[in-house]
Amino acid sequence: MNEKKYPRWRLYNVFISHRHTRAAEEMAGDIEKKIEELGYTVYNAGRDRRFRQLGEGRKMEPDDVDYIRLRLRNCTCLLFVDSRSRVESERDEVDSGKGKVGSE
Repeated sequence: MNEKKYPRWRLYNVFISHRHTRAAEEMAGDIEKKIEELGYTVYNAGRDRRFRQLGEGRKMEPDDVDYIRLRLRNCTCLLFVDSRSRVESERDEVDSGKGKVGSE
């Protein structure tokens, strides 16, 4: 890993990763606030431009792996937010003609 290119960043208690959907982003933000209210520091990958680009379908390069690895090393806990139940609810609405999926 290129430590010169990616110098040590701030240490965080929790690393939050989530699916790149509006529902997951909202849930991750809510969880982030609650964790911070408890006095812990949070790194929300969804707020990082580089992570968002990967979620938008950009091909992952070897340099991206180093970036992610270093970010994870600076956190003591990993939390993955999956909004599948919300997504399934949205799909049910679409199937019934009441909603729209894939707006992001």
